[in-house]
Amino acid sequence: MDKHQYDILTRRYMNILFSDFFSDLFTLIIFIGQVPFIGGIIGWRWGSINPSDTFYFVMALTGLWIGTSTSCRELVKEKEIFIIEKFQFLKETPYLFSKYTVLFFVTCVQTGLFYFAMLKFMKIKGLFLMIFATLIGMFSGIVLGLFISAVAKSSDQAVMLVPVFLIPQLLFSDIILPGVKILGKLKYLNYFFPLKWFNELIKVIMQSKLNYKLLAENSFFLILTMLFYSFATWLILKNRR
Repeated sequence: MDKHQYDILTRRYMNILFSDFFSDLFTLIIFIGQVPFIGGIIGWRWGSINPSDTFYFVMALTGLWIGTSTSCRELVKEKEIFIIEKFQFLKETPYLFSKYTVLFFVTCVQTGLFYFAMLKFMKIKGLFLMIFATLIGMFSGIVLGLFISAVAKSSDQAVMLVPVFLIPQLLFSDIILPGVKILGKLKYLNYFFPLKWFNELIKVIMQSKLNYKLLAENSFFLILTMLFYSFATWLILKNRR
């Protein structure tokens, strides 16, 4: 990877992203307020009852949705600029990694705000591991969102594609039809869904006795889905003309 390009692109993207946030007060309020608002509602709703499979699923789906909605327009809105700069000098790898770097920082902030609000209403077992899982899960949403952004032809189309990628993950989950197995080759699709592994990771952490083997296994497969979508995104950028 060209480190010089990566450094320049990271600084440029950080300046653009945060200038967009701070140039409009309403956008800034939404960016800062939406995550703790959702975290506070979840904490308030489950604050007086024991966490269940529904709670684990809501946590996973919320984290994935936050990440995906944050990044789903970040490539497509620069599509024309990317094509021009690619023709001149730009390489795909530093360009994509500059997005990951800045958006990982954004994910860290969002995770902190999420738990800051949630912990006002409820206590979380294995808090450190839960924060770690949520950070990885939200970032898997960032990776998926960038893939959507690479596929989409416009910012509006990217936003509309988000439910197309998220709802099937919801429908394939055990929480919708518990005990009903998906038959045929369709069952293998679930292995490519970050929601499945994010949900399983949270469930493992919240158990009374931590299973380190399952913790490592689910973390591994969640990271593997991120690598899959990252490579797919890179391939799209590589072949973009």
